[in-house]
Amino acid sequence: MLAEHAQKFGGFWSLLKVEAVEKYLRAYATAMSKQPFELVYIDAFAGSGSFTFGEGMSLMGEDEAARVFAGSVKRALAVDAFKQLFFIESSDRNITSLKAIASGDKRVEIISGDANVKLIELCQRLDWRRRRGVVFVDPCGPETDWAILRAIAVTKALDVFWLFPLSAVYRNAQRWTRFVRQFGGLAKVDPGVCYAANVFVCASIA
Repeated sequence: MLAEHAQKFGGFWSLLKVEAVEKYLRAYATAMSKQPFELVYIDAFAGSGSFTFGEGMSLMGEDEAARVFAGSVKRALAVDAFKQLFFIESSDRNITSLKAIASGDKRVEIISGDANVKLIELCQRLDWRRRRGVVFVDPCGPETDWAILRAIAVTKALDVFWLFPLSAVYRNAQRWTRFVRQFGGLAKVDPGVCYAANVFVCASIA
């Protein structure tokens, strides 16, 4: 029998993050409700679907720290306007949890593998002439390649939430500078890179 499990990471800021994403998804669904498009949601680093706070939350009571919170996957599933939901995940254990959560929901496709590869393939596979949607990119550290942003932009159909930890920026400043320069170069060569309807780049302290 498939079993759901909660990942342990982050803190109160992780809850604020997924709550912000949920609010945006609901607002997006409302704004697009009269448009003739099929709405899709893509979670590039889907995780297990739920989480508890990680270590180091000493200022919080034990009961609060042990609570299980709905992750981005569960919150997106609760938005009926999304007719297709794609969850990309590389961990076998997390995939098992996602299958348990999405059981019976025909809107869902769970994709196993590296998001840097699978997200690009998905963007190229779908017909975006009749679709619009939102992509949530929230890796555990600097795991993403700027090539996925280009693939998203080429669709001319997707809004993007892209989150990254500030600690990763500090530790990888030289490497990230090269990424930023690469993205700038892509924008000059291919104006489509800058098209993506809305790109929300957010930093977190985790």
